[in-house]
Amino acid sequence: MTMVPSPTDEDVLNVFRELDEPYEDTLTTNEVTEELPVQRRAVQGYVKDLEGANRLVLDHEGKPNHWRLARTEPSEPVYDPRLGKAKRWGNKAKFVGNWTTLFGIAILAAVGIITSNHVFSAVADIGLPMSSAQSAITAGLTGVLGSGLFLIGFAAYIFSFSVPRLAEWWINRTSCSDAE
Repeated sequence: MTMVPSPTDEDVLNVFRELDEPYEDTLTTNEVTEELPVQRRAVQGYVKDLEGANRLVLDHEGKPNHWRLARTEPSEPVYDPRLGKAKRWGNKAKFVGNWTTLFGIAILAAVGIITSNHVFSAVADIGLPMSSAQSAITAGLTGVLGSGLFLIGFAAYIFSFSVPRLAEWWINRTSCSDAE
């Protein structure tokens, strides 16, 4: 009698990754069971554990439950758990990069309003709210904060693109040196 190895978390997640729209399309526990060499009860345990780890999302609760891939997961099938972990970190970094960039834009827009208000007030020689010298200094310091957020966003984007590629390179390098 041949023992079939238990599927890994990546094997279960790959079932979702092979969908046309892995972040939108859902599968039931029965549909996942059809793709794996395990019983339905085992799949229920897998999907519950993966939901607890924020790797699957319960999209629709009921009879039957519908699950979908979490947005932090890679959308293409992953056959090495180390690469899957690197891609998850890359997706999380991209999320951080998106939000810090948006906050940077919002802060720099506010700085632009305060600065233009100050300049217009000085040129027109009229007193407008937030047109004092102190508000101009505050706007300048806030601009530095906004620029810092852009820098963090840029670093997060670099991280999100480079870490999965470096991990893949490292895995391929070590597997090639093991083969020799």
